[in-house]
Amino acid sequence: MSGVFSFPFFSKARRIRQSEERFRGAFESAAVAEVQINPATGRYIRANAKMCEITGFSQEELLQKTFLEITHPDDRERDRVVYGRFVRGETPEYRAEKRYVRKDGGIVWVNVTAALVHDRRGKPVATIGVIQDVTERRRVEEQLRESERRKAAVLNGAMDSIVVIDEQGRILELNPAAERTFRVTADQVVGRNVAEAFVPSRMRVHFIEVMARLVLAEKDPLFERRLDLTGMRAGGEEFPAEFSVARVKTAEHPMLIGFVRDVSEAKRAEEENNRSRQLLSMHVEQTPLGVIQWDPNFRVKDWNLAAERIFGFSRQEAIGRHATFIIPGSAQPFFDQNWRSVLIGQSGYRSSNENVTRSGKVIFCEWYNTPLVDSNGVVMGVASLVEDITDRKQSEREREALLVREREARVAAETLVKTRNDFISIVSHELRTPLTPLKIILATMRRQLEKEPVPVASTVETFKHLLGRSAHQLDTLIEIMDDVLDLSRLGETPVALRRERVDWSQLLQAMVARYRHAFSEAGCEVRVDIEEGIVGEGDPVRLRRALDNLMSNALKFGRGKPIEISARSHDGEVQITVQDHGIGIARDDFEKLFAPFERLASIRNYSGLGLGLYVAQQIIAAHRGEIEVYSEPGEGARFTVKVPLASARESGLAQAS
Repeated sequence: MSGVFSFPFFSKARRIRQSEERFRGAFESAAVAEVQINPATGRYIRANAKMCEITGFSQEELLQKTFLEITHPDDRERDRVVYGRFVRGETPEYRAEKRYVRKDGGIVWVNVTAALVHDRRGKPVATIGVIQDVTERRRVEEQLRESERRKAAVLNGAMDSIVVIDEQGRILELNPAAERTFRVTADQVVGRNVAEAFVPSRMRVHFIEVMARLVLAEKDPLFERRLDLTGMRAGGEEFPAEFSVARVKTAEHPMLIGFVRDVSEAKRAEEENNRSRQLLSMHVEQTPLGVIQWDPNFRVKDWNLAAERIFGFSRQEAIGRHATFIIPGSAQPFFDQNWRSVLIGQSGYRSSNENVTRSGKVIFCEWYNTPLVDSNGVVMGVASLVEDITDRKQSEREREALLVREREARVAAETLVKTRNDFISIVSHELRTPLTPLKIILATMRRQLEKEPVPVASTVETFKHLLGRSAHQLDTLIEIMDDVLDLSRLGETPVALRRERVDWSQLLQAMVARYRHAFSEAGCEVRVDIEEGIVGEGDPVRLRRALDNLMSNALKFGRGKPIEISARSHDGEVQITVQDHGIGIARDDFEKLFAPFERLASIRNYSGLGLGLYVAQQIIAAHRGEIEVYSEPGEGARFTVKVPLASARESGLAQAS
């Protein structure tokens, strides 16, 4: 019985197993990817070989994952929401185009279609999905979109107007530049005949004939040329344009693409440029400045009328000649260096040079040179502006000379005023110095005379002493007046001399004898070495005055120390040396020694007008001689007078240096 009753059961089980095997075989061998997913967890239950091929995962690996795990991160949230609505029965089916992340990290685009499998109670038990790899389709679509974007970018970004027409001459498309140029919108003109929309009526027949010829031609010379065209804007306004055309052959019909450039501004600019060139040419020819253009080898390429006037060479004579033809020979050695610096310079070069004219006259010119550099930085030549400034240069020299003389006169006047003030100040001080004690002496004598009774003996002695001091002060006053008188006389040019025979030896011995008492009072030992028989010619009064100043200086600045006075004849001149061992003179002060009113020592410690050495130098110079000085601070000073012994009768009067 059991065998009888079990037969139908086993037969049904076999059929079910066979059905499952057929399903599994069809599932595994399907040409598209198929999967089964647990609707509750989203985990894969089954995945066929095609699914493994698309994702790169094995079946075992896929069965450990959910569909969201291999979904691209950017698509997961959207996919989760859509799938949830599908499982809940809110949508009848699941369709999505999304990205999977392959095992190797690559991205694959897929199209997923899914359906739910329910049990007898209507509960979803599985999701069956069919997946198609659409990566290649997406790539082609993206290429098409990119092509469209590039086309739109070209059309929208093109500066020229672009108009696409069919074989009938109807407008298919136009870019924004064409809308701006013709002042229309695409909606207004697409579908219209291009000649009627954009070409003036008088030119349409010819334009249509040309377009008809080009639409049929594979090759035509007009495809390689820009044509001059008169365009027409909305409203009938005409404008000059350049027009070129290209033929495009499609699967259906050929098309023509027209490129239109509005050259209104270019035409106006060209006309303005022509006017500017004409004005510039007029300016170059009429300017008073010479305008010269040189090639890189400094040969003349252009030469205007002013250059002809300045240099005397006609344009025909100047063209092609090297620049040296207007440069004096003395300046030519410097030409290459100066002009090569212009060629390598990045800016203009200004110079003032001597130049020579056709007649050989040397003139003075001011040059403004500018390198002519092209867009590649190559120097194509030099442009020069030149002005003849000979007259201006002469005027400048004369003005500068006048300014120099004016400055010298002003300095001389200022010096004269300062000298006058210094002179007044010094003379006032020097006159007060002897007058004050003289006044005291006279007051003392008056008091003595007013005494009752007058002691005769003591008064006489006192008066002798006081009179001696008075005489000394009067001598000082006389010396001051002599200095002032000498200053006024020495101001004459030339200095007049009363020449006679001079015995230099006797003159010096007499002067030393006159100073011995003063030297003694000053505590100065005098050492004299005077050669006998030195005879010459000169003005003895003036010479005595000069030597007197040297000896009084030695006495004044060498008190308490030896003084040496010597005289020798040598090589036709007398050499007289007066040396003290006093305070000395700094070398920096040597130049000021013989200037009037120069006082190198303090006026409080040393009296005098500062005229002694000036007077001495003027007198000795008048005798064609000189005074040399040697000194170091603290070691005294040595003055050496050198005077020719022979007479200068042929000149009459000697000049002061």
